[in-house]
Amino acid sequence: MPVQEIGNILLSSKVVSKAQLEFALDIQKNTSPGQRLGRILKYYNFASDEDIAKALAKQVGWEYFDKKYILDIQKIEKIGLDFLIDRAFIPVESENELVFIFAYPFDTEATDLLVSLG
Repeated sequence: MPVQEIGNILLSSKVVSKAQLEFALDIQKNTSPGQRLGRILKYYNFASDEDIAKALAKQVGWEYFDKKYILDIQKIEKIGLDFLIDRAFIPVESENELVFIFAYPFDTEATDLLVSLG
């Protein structure tokens, strides 16, 4: 299944209009190097950070995490605070389930570490 473009996700979820998307895509084409579409949409107040984050999560097939959470101190100690800070992710508990919140979800070193820890 092909990856849906973020602009189309925002359009289909009615976050942006077709005119707003076309305007932002036009600007993107004329910037060097090409500015990220989400940044342009945010700059013109067509979409919020949360709208863009939800669209990115949908684009990669992940659930958007917007629930209240509790830091899992034991996991933080096991993984190491320096590594968590360096890799910009934190372990949290949500609805009695351990989840990880990543600033950079495609960081393979961090995800490999989590797999090795079980």
